[in-house]
Amino acid sequence: TKADFINIIQKKLQSVLSKQSLGALCVAVGVHEPTKGVNKDTKVQNNQLWISELGVIEQRYQKIHLFDINIPNGPILQESRSVEAGNKILCPFPVSDNAPGFKVGFSICYDIRFPELAARLRQMGANILTYPSAFTTKTGEAHWLELGRARAIDSQCYVVMAAQCGEHDIY
Repeated sequence: TKADFINIIQKKLQSVLSKQSLGALCVAVGVHEPTKGVNKDTKVQNNQLWISELGVIEQRYQKIHLFDINIPNGPILQESRSVEAGNKILCPFPVSDNAPGFKVGFSICYDIRFPELAARLRQMGANILTYPSAFTTKTGEAHWLELGRARAIDSQCYVVMAAQCGEHDIY
């Protein structure tokens, strides 16, 4: 099942992180994790984790805005069919003791289209916003960089955007 596969990946990640310290490096990583409750057999959570220099998962944000679209003469993409939406904005947190004054606000992919989320994170103290993304090829080419720039201007925050690598469909 999906949940079994995700559990295996999650355990491998935790195993790697527990075997060696990251030194002075903190890591933000996007993962799919199993849900709990009613959706536990049908959906996953699209989460971003903050992993400390010691390899400890210190923060977890669950994506709020899911990507659903019906492209005329094209595919129907419904993230909501397999992903459970989050409902909480994660309070911005310090990058590390080595970088005083910097606080990170987490968002994921489609969340970038909602300036009010970036504004709220800024009001809560963030000055760095992260957007790991897997935009479709067409919307990525047309909007991804522009949306990142817009969020930086709107919020007056640094914006960190990472895209997926590897195979990607044409949509």
